[in-house]
Amino acid sequence: MSFYFFLRRQAQNLTEEELHTTHHRGLRAALELTPDDYFCGGPGEIRQLIDDHFENLYTFYLAVRTYDARKRISGRI
Repeated sequence: MSFYFFLRRQAQNLTEEELHTTHHRGLRAALELTPDDYFCGGPGEIRQLIDDHFENLYTFYLAVRTYDARKRISGRI
């Protein structure tokens, strides 16, 4: 949650033009979406962004004891 609120603060410092660039889509989503929508109901590209930025490699590794644990858990292998 702290990273979500950090992103919201960063987004508030951008101009409207900057906020609507592709590069800042994650910041815009954090600013426009509720925490529930951001983490659970947002667009697929935001879901991928969240997975890429919030994933905890060490937690997955400790759970499954392999570096491709996330893929194994999600059934992608």
